[in-house]
Amino acid sequence: MRDYGKIYSRYWRNVDILHTSDADKLLGTYLLTSSHTNLIGCSHLPIGYVTADLGWDEQKVILDAAVFLN
Repeated sequence: MRDYGKIYSRYWRNVDILHTSDADKLLGTYLLTSSHTNLIGCSHLPIGYVTADLGWDEQKVILDAAVFLN
């Protein structure tokens, strides 16, 4: 577990991020900064963690995560 995560400003200019929804941008930011990620960037992140932290239902997490898996 870590106390903070760094997001470089170029993240917001990335062509893959520019064309995603606000929800996808939030999920991407969450994945980069989640307290479930360790110092080297490895995560143990069951869907239940994301649903609890973001207040989303499981189906929304699965659909929005697909953007980052392609």
